[in-house]
Amino acid sequence: MFYLALGIVFYSVYLFQIKFYYARMTLRRLGIILTFMLLLKILLSLVLVQPMQQNGLALATAITWLCGAIIMTRDLGKTLRVSISSLLSSDGYKIALSVVITLAFLWGLGRIWPGEPGETLFPLLGRMAAIVTAGGAVYCAVAYFLRLEEMGQLWRSLFGRGKAQNSAIPE
Repeated sequence: MFYLALGIVFYSVYLFQIKFYYARMTLRRLGIILTFMLLLKILLSLVLVQPMQQNGLALATAITWLCGAIIMTRDLGKTLRVSISSLLSSDGYKIALSVVITLAFLWGLGRIWPGEPGETLFPLLGRMAAIVTAGGAVYCAVAYFLRLEEMGQLWRSLFGRGKAQNSAIPE
């Protein structure tokens, strides 16, 4: 699960980007990219499964998602004439930093509180809920201190300061 978790963000990006290819009806380009990704996954699986067993398969999947997201980002940037650097403005770097800090926190918390070998489902879910809640709190705190605009909007919508701005809209 650890190796799959490394690639889940890239999987999300890759799934989102596929929708652009369908919308623009550039299915041939998408097919070429997906074929490359399939061949890459097969090759990486052959290389990594022997030394790492199922972990090698998960790592091969995560690396394939990463490569697919990078390839599609570059291709869509050229196709849509969008500068990748403008997409990764200062907010993009702040979000990336927030995610890295949160992942480091979660990794450390997972090492400190690893769970029991014969743990049943209820304590496992409780431990996972506590870890995810703590990770979410760390992410929100880091994003707030980095002054991400989205955190301010979320805070205002949760605690009512955003209602004054929307008072012209009838309920």
